[in-house]
Amino acid sequence: MTFSMHGEDGPPFGLSSITVTIFMLGRIFPVYWCALVAQIVLQAVSSPFNQTPWRQALPASLPEALANFLLLEPYFGFSSRLMVSWSLVYEWGFYVLMAAGLLYLRIQPKREVAFLGGILLALAGLLGFHCGILLPLKFWPEFMIGVCVFAFLQNGRPLWRGLVLAPSVGFGLLLCILHKWDKPLSGSKPLRWLRRVGLFSYSLYLVHVPFGGAFRNLCMRFVSETSPGFAIVQIGYVTTCLITAYVFHRFVEAPWEKFRKSTFC
Repeated sequence: MTFSMHGEDGPPFGLSSITVTIFMLGRIFPVYWCALVAQIVLQAVSSPFNQTPWRQALPASLPEALANFLLLEPYFGFSSRLMVSWSLVYEWGFYVLMAAGLLYLRIQPKREVAFLGGILLALAGLLGFHCGILLPLKFWPEFMIGVCVFAFLQNGRPLWRGLVLAPSVGFGLLLCILHKWDKPLSGSKPLRWLRRVGLFSYSLYLVHVPFGGAFRNLCMRFVSETSPGFAIVQIGYVTTCLITAYVFHRFVEAPWEKFRKSTFC
């Protein structure tokens, strides 16, 4: 995410912070909306088997629908219709905070001050100041690890003062140490399949609960967790997740990404 916001893997760094934010939010929302609709439709279709009214699949009110549509459910006390959307709530909060930092750098190009601001926000998150509108600060310390790793790889200067503020300091340092082996490992034949899965990882993340979960719940009506057939159910669950994620990526995520990048880049 840090690379993308900085411009290494996204729009040119010369674009405005608002344009960069729109570009990055465009990565999340349209594909998420399609997964959300798929979840609602699938839940409504399966309602007779679950002996529940199909209307239960729909948001109970317009505010709840808008909150789910805009990934604002936690801020207004609504439940998430798509189970995995909770992490996207934090992600787009991070984008907004990063956009504010980029805006500051364009007005006053002092990276040390912007970095110090990120550290102070991390401290606020560690001290428990992450309620209400400050919700993204709950995981901001972990995000700052990514910023520190990015800065270290870009400048070659150890930023241990920033790293020690996050509980995942060990993982952050490990990323720096293992960085030079990224390409050899990802290009090796035994791990090539994993690299292919990584290409549609966002789709896999979005649909593994709606489709894979539906398959598993259906099978568990007839198979006990202690029976040998449970292993077959698990294999079927993983297979269902991978197939539906690939199809979703092929016909939803990939076309949208092509349009998004051709529009902004």
